[in-house]
Amino acid sequence: PAGCLEGWVDANGDAADGCEYRCTPTADPAEVCDGVDNDCDGTVDNGFDLMNSLEHCGACQTPCTAPNGVPACDMGRCRLVECMAGFVDINNDPADGCEAACVVNGDELCNEVDDDCDGRTDEGFDLNNDGENCGECGNSCEVENGASFCNGGRCDVLSCGAGFVDLDNDPSNGCECAISNGGIEACDGLDNDCNGVVDDADRVVPPEDFTCLNRGVCRGVRPACREAAWTCPYPDTYEQDETRCDALDNDCDGDRDEPFPTLGRPCSEGVGICRNDGVVECDGLQATACSATESPERATDEACNGADDDCDGTIDEDSDVVVNIPAGNGVAAFGIYAYEASRTDADAMSGGQSFLRACSKPSALPWVNVDYATAQAACEAAGMTLCSAAQWERACAGNNNQSYPYGNAYDGNRCNGQDYDTDAMSPGNQDQSIPSGALAQCRRNMGNGNVYDQSGNVWEWTTQSLAGGSARAVRGGSFGNIAGGLTCQFTNATPVGSFRENIGFRCCTP
Repeated sequence: PAGCLEGWVDANGDAADGCEYRCTPTADPAEVCDGVDNDCDGTVDNGFDLMNSLEHCGACQTPCTAPNGVPACDMGRCRLVECMAGFVDINNDPADGCEAACVVNGDELCNEVDDDCDGRTDEGFDLNNDGENCGECGNSCEVENGASFCNGGRCDVLSCGAGFVDLDNDPSNGCECAISNGGIEACDGLDNDCNGVVDDADRVVPPEDFTCLNRGVCRGVRPACREAAWTCPYPDTYEQDETRCDALDNDCDGDRDEPFPTLGRPCSEGVGICRNDGVVECDGLQATACSATESPERATDEACNGADDDCDGTIDEDSDVVVNIPAGNGVAAFGIYAYEASRTDADAMSGGQSFLRACSKPSALPWVNVDYATAQAACEAAGMTLCSAAQWERACAGNNNQSYPYGNAYDGNRCNGQDYDTDAMSPGNQDQSIPSGALAQCRRNMGNGNVYDQSGNVWEWTTQSLAGGSARAVRGGSFGNIAGGLTCQFTNATPVGSFRENIGFRCCTP
C-alpha cells in the first residue's frame, strides 16, 4: 500500500492484507526489553535472550543476582553457581545468595551466627552457666572488686575483695561500696562502714573541740553532720548578734533582748484618771511599747478630789466653788469658798485623810482637827489663802452687817449649832459636824452665789493674829455653840497649834 494510517503498520509486506498490524513506534524506535514492540517489526522484545540473560532472566527487567556468590540464568530461571570464599548458601534460596558468612568446619563463636556452617547457631555454649556468656552471648559476669558466677543465666556476685561490699545486691556494679576510714563512720560524705547510711548519725562522733551553744533558743542543740561537715543545727530564731525583741535569747548568751534595755520597766499611757500603768514590752520584733493603753472614756468634769478628772494633765483646776464678794464695808472685792474647806478625798461619810490641798465642794464633811499652819498651807496649795477676819465677816454679815448669814433673828434650825439636832431619829439632841451645804438655808447670798455654813458646823481659822501672835481668831461657831457664839461678829482666840474636831477653815482669794 502507498501508506498506512497512523497507528497501523504493514508488518508482513503483503499488499493483499494492507496495513494489518496495529502499532505505533516509540519515540526511540530502538527495541528495549519492556514487553512492547518498540520498532513495530511484528516481534516484541526481539533481540533479548530471556532464557540466559542475567539482566532479564525469564522476564524483562528481572535481574538474576546472588549476594556473596556467582549467579547464572538457566532456561529463564536464576540459579546460584557458587559462593564466594567465606560465604555459604545454607538455605538453598538463590534469592538471598550466599547468605551465611561462615567457614565450613570452622570455629563456632557465641554471636548468634552459624560460624561453622553446620546449620546451628552458637552450639557448644552454655548460656546458663558460662560466666562469659551468661544468659546471652557476650554477657560477661566479671564484676569490679570481687568474684562472680553465672547461675541459671543470671550473674551473681560470689565474693568481694578485701575492703569492698556488695551493698545493693546488684551484680552489674559488683562490689560497689569501698570501706574507708578503717570502717569507722566519719563525717565525710561517705558510707565508711558500708552499712547503707552515709554519715550515719548514730555512729559519727564530732571532734572534741567542736561544740554548740546551749543556752536560750540553742538549748538542746547538739553537733550534727550535714553535707560532709559538722554543724550546729540552730533554730530559725537564732541570731549571731541579737536584734529581735521577742522575749527570747536569740544569740544564746544567756541574756534576752539585750538591744531593748527598757523591757519590763514600769510605764504608763495617758494622764489623770485616764492613765493606766503597765510595763515596757516588745512591739513586733524591732520595737518596744508600753503594755498599757489610755482610757479616755473615764474622763469627767474636773472635781476637787486630788485627781485629774478631765485628763488634761492638771489636777483640780477650776474645781472649787468660789463666790465673788463685792467690795463693801471697807473691804475690797474678793472670792471666798462657798463651802467650808474639805480634803480632796472627803465625802458625806468621811472627812478623808489627804493633805494635798483644800477644796470647796458640796456634800463633803469639813476638814477638822487641823492647826493654823496646816490650814494656811492647804489654802495656798489651792491657789488661795486663809480668809482674813474682815473678809470672813463681810461674806457672813453682808451689806447690812447682819448678825447671822440669814438675818438678824436667830433661828436654831437654819444652821448647825447646839440647838440643831443632827439626828432627829435618835433620842436627845445630837451635835456633830455635817457635810457642808447640807442645810440649804444656812447661807448668805450677795448676788453672786450662796456662801454656806458661816454660822455653826465648825469654827473657821482666819488670819487675824491675837495674843501676841500665839493665837488666831476663829469665827462662826460650831455644832456645840449656842446663839451668841454663832454670830458673824463673834471672835474666839485659839492657839495656832490647836487640833480640834470642831475647828476647820475656809479659803479666800488674796
